[in-house]
Amino acid sequence: MADDAAIKREFMGSFFDDFEAKVAFLPELAETGHRVEALILCLVYIEGLGNNLYSDDNESMRNFVHVIRDHGDEPLLLLHHPGMLLRALPRKPAIAKQTVTAITPLLMAQPTTLLDDAELAALVEPALSAEQLQWLKAEMWRGTLAGIVYMRMRSSAVHQGLVAALYFSETTRRGQAIPPLDFDLLLAVLQRIAAAARDLSMDSGKWFGNDAVLQ
Repeated sequence: MADDAAIKREFMGSFFDDFEAKVAFLPELAETGHRVEALILCLVYIEGLGNNLYSDDNESMRNFVHVIRDHGDEPLLLLHHPGMLLRALPRKPAIAKQTVTAITPLLMAQPTTLLDDAELAALVEPALSAEQLQWLKAEMWRGTLAGIVYMRMRSSAVHQGLVAALYFSETTRRGQAIPPLDFDLLLAVLQRIAAAARDLSMDSGKWFGNDAVLQ
């Protein structure tokens, strides 16, 4: 058993060495006239790591957002865009429709002002029942900037081969404009997630901490 565990760790180490070499190549790719291709790979790598780390969840967009939340160490991407949240929230079942109807006036009063989790919850809580608030908290990830990156950048990259940095001309955080969501920002996020995935795997002795990739 000890030998098997050692062999497994060796395989995992080799895998992450190879993966980190791929990530390290992205800046060179970007600097040699292939910035779009580098950005596409960056987004796909983040999604892949998310799907492996949260293998019990089949919702790729949620995994993308959660891996950035848990391992990306980029608070900007976790802020909520009220206008985009309204667009992204489901309208079914009935509690969803009721909740969206209740919060629409509140969010549309400041549709481009970014809010953190606590600020968003405080804004909408007076208009919601406890059950509605619980439902919304489970769905708020859809309106994060990370969620918008998935919807606007990752999906365009994979399905149309078209992707570019996201610029927000009217969106602000505490009255200040926000930087573009671009390759440089997302590369740093990817590097941190990749390091966390390696550490979790090597420390636990399980692929991505769960061994689901072996099933």
